[in-house]
Amino acid sequence: MVGDTLDDDDREFNLDGVRGMDAVTIQGNVYVLAAAHTGEGIQVIDLQRPALPVPVSDVSNRKDIDIASKGSWGMDTFAVDGGTYAAIAVYVDDVIQIVNVTKPWVPMPVSNVFDDAGEFEALGGATDIETVYVDGRVYGVVAAYDEDAVQIIDLTDPANPKFVHELLDGEDGFEALEGPIDVEVAVISGRTYAVVAAYDEDAIQIIDLINPDFPIPTASVHRGDVFVADEDIGREDEVRVRIMDGPRGVAVVDIADKVYCVVVGQNDDSMLILDVTNPAHPWPVSINYDRLGGIEALNGAADVEVIKVRDKVYAMVAGKWAGGMQILDITNPEDPVPVAAVFDNRDGYAALNGAADVELAPVGDRILAVVSGSFDDAVQIIDVTDPANPVPLHAAYDNSGGYDALNGADDVEVFRVSGSTYVMVASIEEESIQIARLGP
Repeated sequence: MVGDTLDDDDREFNLDGVRGMDAVTIQGNVYVLAAAHTGEGIQVIDLQRPALPVPVSDVSNRKDIDIASKGSWGMDTFAVDGGTYAAIAVYVDDVIQIVNVTKPWVPMPVSNVFDDAGEFEALGGATDIETVYVDGRVYGVVAAYDEDAVQIIDLTDPANPKFVHELLDGEDGFEALEGPIDVEVAVISGRTYAVVAAYDEDAIQIIDLINPDFPIPTASVHRGDVFVADEDIGREDEVRVRIMDGPRGVAVVDIADKVYCVVVGQNDDSMLILDVTNPAHPWPVSINYDRLGGIEALNGAADVEVIKVRDKVYAMVAGKWAGGMQILDITNPEDPVPVAAVFDNRDGYAALNGAADVELAPVGDRILAVVSGSFDDAVQIIDVTDPANPVPLHAAYDNSGGYDALNGADDVEVFRVSGSTYVMVASIEEESIQIARLGP
């Protein structure tokens, strides 16, 4: 006899009615998977030291921390003390779920932050979360659609998230937070800012986060705003923002010593580029519509990602109603040039129906775009190493090839662990998260 799995004070095995077992080797370590028939669960046991088997996880025993994934929407990943974690905004449950994805093949729930629990009062309808590092700490900036609010959470200890601050529309100078749906965080001139897309307000709110305990309303841009020349900032024209109906996605990028914010409007099929080099004085530099100037796939613009390739800068926009993705050269932000558009069921693309989100991932010497096809219950992988000549690589569908959580695929997040690149997809309909390996 070498060892046993009997319960004692130090080892809690859940093996009630074991009916079948198998062993598997992962990264040089041996694990046993045991099917507990009566306990209705799977017990995973570490056999690195056969004389002292150790329980690793048990899918029937979530240790009182259920994965609250109903209506999972926006996601972000962050690193703390050598571990990689996912923060998930759960719209229906009004909660932020923290999951340890250091071992992506065994994601482990760590903590939940529920609305109306303790000091947390602004998580109703959480749609997106963006993490940011400030002075050695990790913060989550949450867009809470139903609350018309932004919630700031300290995630430095993922197991014990702490309340930091809440920002409410119409209070303390925040005038553009009605129906927040997307958040982007960027460093501009050494200071950290959050840019929030307020879907119901038809606006964006810029927030100074240099001190997350005391966020400062810096500026806001509303649909219909008129921008007038100001000698102090060197402007000579008057511009009216006629677009931004239902802003759905934002991205911030440095181009030629200036900083720009790209905003896509879902309801008016538009893309607005703002100069935010001085965040207190944003200025519109270009306004772009679907079906104008060669643009073909901005119908229902739902998300935007920006990428720099050699000496050029490109914006990639997921067009939900277009069922495709528009790629534009924005090296000159004042004159974006469409360079490619791809559509579902054309030229080898098969999973772009209802394109809801796009995320970019460098894999080897290639750059991949991962686009969620919410109406196809799928994700489309596209090689965009040459953005002007995108190439379809692969389409993954729900209930096919081992994928069982892509029903209503929506938000996409890419992260790296142990030298490999992984993609995480939030499924609103499936009430789950799908994790897949993209490559080394």
